[in-house]
Amino acid sequence: MSQLLGIAIGPVQGFIASARRTRDLWSGSRLISEVSKAVAKKIAGSFPGGLIFPNPVDPSGELEPDSDYLVSNILLCVISDGVDAARFSADCEFAAIGAWEAVANRALSDAGAAIDEARFLRQMKGVVEYYAAWASFSSDAEYPNARQAVNTALSARKACRDFAAWDGEAGVPKSSLGGERESVWRRFEVERLPKRFKAQLRPSRGEQLDCIGLTKRLGFGNRQFPSVSRLAAESWLMHLPPRTLAELREAADPLRAGGLVYLREARFPQFRHFPYDGSICYPERMGEIEPTEDMDRESQARWEEAKANWKNVLERSKRGSKATPSPYMAVLLADGDRMGAAISSIMSAHEHRDFSRALAGFAGEAREIVEAHHGALVFAGGDDVLALVPANAAIACAGSLRRAFLRMMTQWTGPTLSVGIGIGHSMEDLEDLLQLARRAEKTAKHPDRDGLAVIYAPRGQRGREVRRRWIAMPEDEYFEMVAHYRGGAIPDKAAYQLEKMAEHYRGWPTGAPNLVDAMRADAGRLFQRKTGGMNDAQSEWWLQLLRSRIIEADDLSVLANQLVVARHLSQIGETFRPAVVS
Repeated sequence: MSQLLGIAIGPVQGFIASARRTRDLWSGSRLISEVSKAVAKKIAGSFPGGLIFPNPVDPSGELEPDSDYLVSNILLCVISDGVDAARFSADCEFAAIGAWEAVANRALSDAGAAIDEARFLRQMKGVVEYYAAWASFSSDAEYPNARQAVNTALSARKACRDFAAWDGEAGVPKSSLGGERESVWRRFEVERLPKRFKAQLRPSRGEQLDCIGLTKRLGFGNRQFPSVSRLAAESWLMHLPPRTLAELREAADPLRAGGLVYLREARFPQFRHFPYDGSICYPERMGEIEPTEDMDRESQARWEEAKANWKNVLERSKRGSKATPSPYMAVLLADGDRMGAAISSIMSAHEHRDFSRALAGFAGEAREIVEAHHGALVFAGGDDVLALVPANAAIACAGSLRRAFLRMMTQWTGPTLSVGIGIGHSMEDLEDLLQLARRAEKTAKHPDRDGLAVIYAPRGQRGREVRRRWIAMPEDEYFEMVAHYRGGAIPDKAAYQLEKMAEHYRGWPTGAPNLVDAMRADAGRLFQRKTGGMNDAQSEWWLQLLRSRIIEADDLSVLANQLVVARHLSQIGETFRPAVVS
């Protein structure tokens, strides 16, 4: 007889969703992983071989604090029947709280006299949400029923959340990130914080942080994460000639004296060709770096000279390139489909461990894939992936992730990967960019899963939304359309005229004779009439696409939206496709 124990850790939204900077996003995901990892380590130490999800190859190394191994907030394990499950679960909760407090205390130590320690310590209590459920089983035949019982009980337990009402403090500003708790600053004017502290924390003007927000900024030390502007600029930088990049690097390096962030190659090898923050690629954002207050007059003069030199070199680089730095970047969210059905088909704990090991393999490969596409991985745990990617590499990255996932899941019938890509302006709030990607991911899964959804949202707009099933090869469609745009084979107004055509045909009665043929013929004439630069092979490609895609008027609108996305990607620069993809 054994017991199956399921555990869920939170708060996911509190740790991850509230983010103003990409580093907030990364550290919030890291916090969840570190807390969950501490629980997994407790389980592995108490019951060797008992872990089911996660299922690390080397628990003694991979489950150590601060390892690269990422653990999701859901855990499953087998414990002995004679063990008091409630008491052992309490020990696991203690481990989770201890992991959170260890990170928070590092932030407290770094913050020193800049914060109200009593307020920070009060907020530190009760942050971790811990839920557990368990059921007994005696054989592999009983394992599926035990797993179902644990899942049902755990869902019910999570629905009955128990938490004390937060007793706020009058006259204290709320956190700028979540707004739930008060700021822990001793002085609420951020500009009056110590210079050393501000340099590490990089607060926005007037920004207030509570215990969780400060822990996300300081709890993992002075670790970097690429900004949205760096991911946006990469669409341009990745295609520059080596000589141009060398000139840009030489001109940028002196600006580090004014606070320009240098991305260490050991942590971000994908940016070694230009290891600096991307804000300096946009003249309107040069004000974000300024000489430090302790510079003498001579040093300030050298810095101003370096700034002027950078602007000159940047302008020369733009003139020598076929594109200019675009302010748009992509947030990519991937999630496995039909995972519940796949797990329900698992008949034993041993097979479930194999399933977990396969998911861990995908998570590890996801990091390599994202970096190969010049992106930055925020989190990859199980079948979930969150990454920030240059806009012109996002679709290729999504395709590579899907192929890797399917390869890892070949043993099980049903799982596929849906991917949502939100392409937005880097100056939009990060939470808005994340919401764009979540909307795209939700669209990718409906109505039949295994989809790729791309939402391109010009600044301040809801955006154009395109959803295609992977079986229709949307990756290749986008590559072809972008190439046609860059070669001048598609006029800029093609999307607009397709949309007008869709409005015209929506007025036709349902079942009108030859309606499909008429729409295809009109769309075909549009491309033949408006595309003087299209060769025979391109013309044939479009005719085949129209024959396969156009069945009703709404299909013309979908194609119009896809053309809008493709046109935008063509303006950013050449579509990136790595030499070797999974």
